[in-house]
Amino acid sequence: MKKPNEEERIKKAKDINPYVGDIKGRTMTLVQDCLKEKNIKAEVRRLKYNEVPLYEDMPKDEDRKMTSLIFIEFANNKNNKNNKFVAVVGAGKDIGCYETSKTGKILKESDNEWDEEELIIVMVEGLKAVAASKVENVFECRNGIEHYIGEYLLENNIPIINMDSHKNFTDEGWRKLQ
Repeated sequence: MKKPNEEERIKKAKDINPYVGDIKGRTMTLVQDCLKEKNIKAEVRRLKYNEVPLYEDMPKDEDRKMTSLIFIEFANNKNNKNNKFVAVVGAGKDIGCYETSKTGKILKESDNEWDEEELIIVMVEGLKAVAASKVENVFECRNGIEHYIGEYLLENNIPIINMDSHKNFTDEGWRKLQ
């Protein structure tokens, strides 16, 4: 299965219903629950953007020594600030790439904007690799855990504007690795 193109992602984003309630608190709880369910050791923090630790200080994978960081950024509707969403479940060093990212364009085109107050970071410990192709168990790699968190949030009714951004491999590959 191929990821949707940018135009298809924008259309999907326009059709998403917002979350009613404390989306950041609920998302934090769900992330902790899904990690516990799979016995994934990670530090999960809800913090302001200026409090994000330096990448150099974060856990790294064994394979390429890349950061184990997974992040969740939020969005609001421009016309109704009570309409809340997860903007993206992402990984690596591209936190806050607002204007240059695909998610930034999708938000703009769907009348949403970044919530620049807080985000959630997940720093996973003991990863073997970033890529699923390098491990036997998907939960030993950053991309697999990122995918899992995004899918878990969607299954628990957390709307993700760029719902396809966290999908790092095909559904067939995901099933094969589980």
